[in-house]
Amino acid sequence: DLSGVTSAVHRIKGSCRMVGALELSGVCEHIERASRANDWPAVHADMAAFHRELARLNAYFDGFG
Repeated sequence: DLSGVTSAVHRIKGSCRMVGALELSGVCEHIERASRANDWPAVHADMAAFHRELARLNAYFDGFG
């Protein structure tokens, strides 16, 4: 569901920008563009980067606990 992908990554992108997670925000921007262009292969190609940056962000926040 590309419209769902577009909506989700758009929200994640904005949230990332608010907390300074610019790397993850950038990956979300690429995924958002690809999803708006109906380019599933590009969306899938960016998912590894998305998961990597999300793991980095989670590790950063885990450091506060």
